[in-house]
Amino acid sequence: MIDKQMTESAGACLNLVVLNSANLGAAVAFYKALGLTLVSERHGNGPEHFAAVSDGGLVFELYPASDTRPVSKIRLGFSVASIDRLLKSIEEISGEVAVPPKSGQWGLRATLVDPDGNKVDIAQRDSTRAD
Repeated sequence: MIDKQMTESAGACLNLVVLNSANLGAAVAFYKALGLTLVSERHGNGPEHFAAVSDGGLVFELYPASDTRPVSKIRLGFSVASIDRLLKSIEEISGEVAVPPKSGQWGLRATLVDPDGNKVDIAQRDSTRAD
């Protein structure tokens, strides 16, 4: 795990994540099921896209893929209040669970797959670590 001192000395703080999706509607449904509040945006003549802002100020955006914006390939991680509740939301949209929930060194975790094939790690915030 990264300690706070390491991140403070780096001088940089992540503030934007942009994913380009082949199926924007499915991607929006998936990330909404994770609990993100995505709103439609358009800047100038750019494409309609969706954005969410976290409590810490991180902007997460979903854009439609195109010839100039290929589908993103990334691995993401989110913490949630309840993995069980999240998995019910994912089931409702027929989302894919790659690794079912299990408790380990870093607490209760699961891995999902978004509509574009990206792995999305989920950690339950208040889960206790296994010894």
